[in-house]
Amino acid sequence: MDTEIRRTDTETEFKPGKVAIATTTSYPGWYPGELKSTEDTDKVRGDLGLEMARKAIDRGFNVVVADKDSPKELKQRFSELAVRFISRDRDDTRASGRKIAVGQASSIPGVRVIIRTEPEKYLSLILSRK
Repeated sequence: MDTEIRRTDTETEFKPGKVAIATTTSYPGWYPGELKSTEDTDKVRGDLGLEMARKAIDRGFNVVVADKDSPKELKQRFSELAVRFISRDRDDTRASGRKIAVGQASSIPGVRVIIRTEPEKYLSLILSRK
């Protein structure tokens, strides 16, 4: 689905399908269901990551997630969103995870722009557009 956003001030077309959002995750303490405590940062961050992925996919963006150590339930939820999901080795560093995510994003046919970000700091300006 290539949704077009036309900006009248510059007459520029924006096609989310030509953009990939590449991110890394590692939320070993994530759990399904409601938040039990505000101290459960992996739960909060994991839920924000899922929200970012869902909004991005719904708007036609490509999303690549390179994950390390998150529980299988969270990995399954990302996979159900049609995210390109890569499980990283336990010994991978954050830097190598970023390289993996960007490398996978660059292999998506038609992608012209890669945005590398953390999922809980998602691009609310882009993703809030309708």
